[in-house]
Amino acid sequence: MLQSPLQTTTQEVKIDSLRDDFGVLKILSTGICAADGYLYSGKHPWSIEYPIIPGHEIFGEIVELNSSAKGSFCIGDQVTLQVLIPCYLCEPCLNQRFNLCLKACHFGSCERGGFADFIRIPQGARVHKFEEKVDSEIGALAETFANAFFCLDLANPLPNAKVLIMGLGSIGMSIAHIVSERYPQLDLWGLTSSAWKRSMFEQLGGRCINGLNDSSERFTNSFDVVIECSGFESNLEFGLDAIKPGGRFIQYGVFRDKVSIDFNVFAEFKSINLLGGHLANDDAFEKATVFLGRNPDRVRKIISQRVSFNDFSDAFHSTNRQKIKTIFVPEGMSR
Repeated sequence: MLQSPLQTTTQEVKIDSLRDDFGVLKILSTGICAADGYLYSGKHPWSIEYPIIPGHEIFGEIVELNSSAKGSFCIGDQVTLQVLIPCYLCEPCLNQRFNLCLKACHFGSCERGGFADFIRIPQGARVHKFEEKVDSEIGALAETFANAFFCLDLANPLPNAKVLIMGLGSIGMSIAHIVSERYPQLDLWGLTSSAWKRSMFEQLGGRCINGLNDSSERFTNSFDVVIECSGFESNLEFGLDAIKPGGRFIQYGVFRDKVSIDFNVFAEFKSINLLGGHLANDDAFEKATVFLGRNPDRVRKIISQRVSFNDFSDAFHSTNRQKIKTIFVPEGMSR
């Protein structure tokens, strides 16, 4: 439990299961993302009251199930949960765009999250089943890969398009895995200052720009699609210079602070198509569960750190620069 910024405790908390809940989930693993780091530090843009149980990249096994949910799901099913629990009443929900719900509750803030042994699954949660069994580590990547699929769906690149990913963290590297497997005809580039990430990205068939130090004019007006995953203003500016007129710019990274940009780049100078996205939809989650089930060995390399209850804060204090994805695994399985 996060009592307040920088203050974590381990507590026994009763699962307040209700009669109309979907069921109860045994947590097998939960991914840790930049948003969790913001919550841990207290430096975030959201209105959140502590204490909270964070963790929204949830993977687990159903151990209790409401009778109304039986048929589509069974005890023992491995599932992942979307971060939003939609209201089903607002305009986006009525149009089946649940990831855009205007009144949603979030796992890991207003609803107890996945840094736990068990959590209740509220009625209305978006639950996605793995048809093929995966191990506990791989399941923690479900939300990350769903976001990667969602990015690619937004980008909708034409065959042979030149695509730049800015920020080779977990989502950026997941996009590279998907492109390598499904869209090898794309001319894929990545922006990173990490030699280790550069090597991993190039093994997947991509080419790299060596951080902003390699920002010569040869990259101006070079890319059909730019996907910004880092949340750094300097990368945003680089991407706007690098995208071709008429290109498609996908903003997926979360900025901790407000940023200022020249919107004339979008309209007057380049006529760029700007698309924002942050939370994956149902279709992207379904694609992710299938992809992970079929490619467990290749995606495992994204996981570079594992923590549990006893060393949870290490996820936010590690000095290891060769890190992409950290996952929480309960029951003392960290290493």
